[in-house]
Amino acid sequence: MTFASPAAFIGAFDRVSIGNVRYRVHQAVVDGFVLQEIEGNKLSQKFTHAEIHARAKVGDVKVEQHFFAPHIQAKLKANQDFDLGLLSKEHLEFVSNKLAVVQAVRVLRSRGKVSLSHRSLKSALPEIMMLADELREEKRKKRKYAGGKRTSLEKPCSKTVWNWYTAYRDFGVAGLVDKRSRSGQRGSRLHPEVNKLMLECVGAYKNPDRPTKEQVIQDTQDAVMAANEKRALDGLAPLKIPSRNTIMRRINSIPPFEAAVCRHGRAQAISEFYPVGRGLVRSRPLERLEMDDWTVDLFTIAKQMGIFPLLPPELQEAIALDGKKSRWHLCVAICGTTRCILGMTLSSSPATQAALECLHMVVREKEQWADAVGATSPWEMGGLPELLVTDAGSQFDNARIEVAVHDLGITADIPPQGLPQLRATIERLFETIGSNLLPRLSGRSFSNVMQRGDYPSEERAVLSVHDFSRILVRWVVDVYHNTPHAGLSGETPLECWKRLSEEYGVRPMPDRRSRRIAFGVTKKRELSKKGVQVLGVHYNSDRLMQYMRNETNRTLNVQWLAEDIGEVEVQLGADWYSVPAVLPGFKGVKASNWLAACERIRKGNPQARKVSEEAISTALKEIKHWNTAAGEKAGIVNEGWTSDLIEKLEENSFLGFQVGDPSSSTSEHGLLGARVEVPDGPKLEGNESTRPVLPTSNEDWKF
Repeated sequence: MTFASPAAFIGAFDRVSIGNVRYRVHQAVVDGFVLQEIEGNKLSQKFTHAEIHARAKVGDVKVEQHFFAPHIQAKLKANQDFDLGLLSKEHLEFVSNKLAVVQAVRVLRSRGKVSLSHRSLKSALPEIMMLADELREEKRKKRKYAGGKRTSLEKPCSKTVWNWYTAYRDFGVAGLVDKRSRSGQRGSRLHPEVNKLMLECVGAYKNPDRPTKEQVIQDTQDAVMAANEKRALDGLAPLKIPSRNTIMRRINSIPPFEAAVCRHGRAQAISEFYPVGRGLVRSRPLERLEMDDWTVDLFTIAKQMGIFPLLPPELQEAIALDGKKSRWHLCVAICGTTRCILGMTLSSSPATQAALECLHMVVREKEQWADAVGATSPWEMGGLPELLVTDAGSQFDNARIEVAVHDLGITADIPPQGLPQLRATIERLFETIGSNLLPRLSGRSFSNVMQRGDYPSEERAVLSVHDFSRILVRWVVDVYHNTPHAGLSGETPLECWKRLSEEYGVRPMPDRRSRRIAFGVTKKRELSKKGVQVLGVHYNSDRLMQYMRNETNRTLNVQWLAEDIGEVEVQLGADWYSVPAVLPGFKGVKASNWLAACERIRKGNPQARKVSEEAISTALKEIKHWNTAAGEKAGIVNEGWTSDLIEKLEENSFLGFQVGDPSSSTSEHGLLGARVEVPDGPKLEGNESTRPVLPTSNEDWKF
């Protein structure tokens, strides 16, 4: 059975507060009231009885009766913002005693024993005080015992009683509240010279050397005693030495925030006094992405493993595979809503390229990394974030990052410096890695010398950086994403991602072309009839040849992505166009694999002048097989591809090396080049068939 909401009663002179807005009654209607705002634009709004009842149930309605009534405006003004509960216990007791005297006068007046004349009040004063004592004790409801102690009210004069009575009659209880709490001497009773010395000595407490309060107390008393010795020589009276409690009160009177800034610095003071509330309110996956880098508290060995010994020296130097034992920098991107890690990159130093690779990993599918380390949980998190939050480090706050973020349609934000709590999620993650993962590994360097002690970090370093990257990926996918998180109310990051992605969805990952434009390296290349060339690979298309026939400018901007060298972006006029590699076998091939394949071909036949498409295809398959066997697909080590690195590689490693001459892109056999045997290659898994290559007179591959 349901009941209708009761009708609200609001008087014509009542003031109504709903939420933080104050109203007066404008008009009463059948189903409620039309209320007019008192401040601001004084707009009128209708509230039904049901709405008023619902708001009143949650304590959102306050009605002040007769607030606008003319005959009680003075009384309301005296009582405005008045609350007995704000008085001290002693002050409230004093008001209660005066109220007892007033009530005694009212009782005696009702009995006709006293009037409001001074003569009547003076003659009846003993009876008034006796009745006031009885009324006061009755209110306290204390049980009386024979021989117990009883205190009586101090006897006022008749004029005071008359003042109390008329004040209560006109203004209620507010008329009995005086300014007693503000009475007393507020200034210092100490000699001015003592106050001066105390000001100087107590001010030293705010010194960055952080003296203790006891030191300040002792210094202050010593300063006064030294002043007394000088005054004695001058024939002056000694100064009173301030007590310990007096000096302590002066020290404690220093605003805590001011003391913290002076003693510990502004950053720590802000962190200590930063207000704590609900924090950032997030609801959707990838609504806020936080990214930062951290110097890993672990010494690892930069070994050359897998295909890396086949890489050119320039690329090995960029990756810092020098065999030394050192600490690496980890760049991580984490979803602020689900706490899922969506990108990681290891680099020898904080670098913009590492940050770009980390962001690139966010917008890619990551199953290849999870599969490479044998993870049992999926690493399916990925998509286009709405907001990217970083610190003001040079690796993040630069034009290259801004361009990539703009091209992807992401909003970037850099919170003020000195407020790490504005990036609390990523900061807490690094603490979790340092406390949950690194203690399980040998070669830990610890955060500082005190924690490290005499632990031989470099001597205990046994992991290579690639081993560490595999361990880190496995820990993230199988451990961290499946551990209940306090910030998610006990839900795991993986569970939170699945639940919220089903409820809100995730913005799809950008296509290959968008990623190539956002994360690629821009180079200037000369256009020829062979197209454009990057690292020995030719790229050509009908659109490119048409441009060459109609335009005189042959120097073009080329956007090249190391993750997939099968296609590049070429700027023709104001527009960019996708241009594929002349040979289709480069689709999806990484630049590092291509460099290793070139080295493998050279080692297989150093004297070869003709290299077939099959030789390249076979070498790339071998490199891919090695990568899979060594787990290199799980590598998150930043390779540091830059424009300068490409220049060095082309100068030193690709002199005379060409791929896919457009003039001979087709032959009567439909194949390119001549077959070159590559001996001593590793056996491939499975039955991989290779198509036969018939000899041709064209020489498409040259050293």
